[in-house]
Amino acid sequence: MNSEEPQTRHSQRLPTLLSALHMLYVGRALAGFVADEQSPRALVDLDVVDATIEAFTDEICATELLHEAALLVGDVEE
Repeated sequence: MNSEEPQTRHSQRLPTLLSALHMLYVGRALAGFVADEQSPRALVDLDVVDATIEAFTDEICATELLHEAALLVGDVEE
């Protein structure tokens, strides 16, 4: 989303969701390194982290679609 693009009620959620997704990716990478050095799944269930990442990705896609739909119908904030 670019700063010149009109804002919708969904615009505010995107930066927060993207930040959370990036943190999940960092946590997933670190957990993977720890699991490689110790017994697998010793500290965290990586499948749960992967499922959470997938859920956040789905939520971001849905929010982007809602934002685009709002732009198309003219539901923008002024």
